[in-house]
Amino acid sequence: MSMTTTRIPDSHCHACGTLFDRASDLLGRARPKPGDISVCVRCGVAATYDQDLRVVPLSASELAALPDEVRDKLARYVRAVRALGPS
Repeated sequence: MSMTTTRIPDSHCHACGTLFDRASDLLGRARPKPGDISVCVRCGVAATYDQDLRVVPLSASELAALPDEVRDKLARYVRAVRALGPS
């Protein structure tokens, strides 16, 4: 298993200001596309990619519209990042 990392346009986490300039898929199967979800590696806040692949806040309605299994997986990722603490 190899991780895929993709260079994306610079943007910043809306919660902590961390620079987003790369996106990684731990399973090595995907590159980001508009509408995909990302998690800040510093603070664990979820975001989504806009049409230019910049991260933007994930709204409460977007989060609520996610399928249960996606919300559960996202919650696990957020907990894991937050357990590691700020990098």
